[in-house]
Amino acid sequence: MEKTNSHNYGKYTSVAYNNELNQARKNAATRSVYFSHLLKAQEQMNQDYPVLPLYTMVEDHLVNANLKGVLWHKVGMVDYTQAYFK
Repeated sequence: MEKTNSHNYGKYTSVAYNNELNQARKNAATRSVYFSHLLKAQEQMNQDYPVLPLYTMVEDHLVNANLKGVLWHKVGMVDYTQAYFK
């Protein structure tokens, strides 16, 4: 959502948002500081509300309690390659 990003179709611009992204890049070697700046950038964008999701993909999974080793990724992916029944 940076002003110079070609995917910023809504032409969103925020000095505070861009500053937080720049600080995140400068401090990328320190994980906690890096993510702290990204979270602040996200909070700024949430206050400005430049985008509105029209659709959110959702999946439901019924899982047997005996199924172990399933990797539930934060981005919604589910990895069953190491799954097993106990």
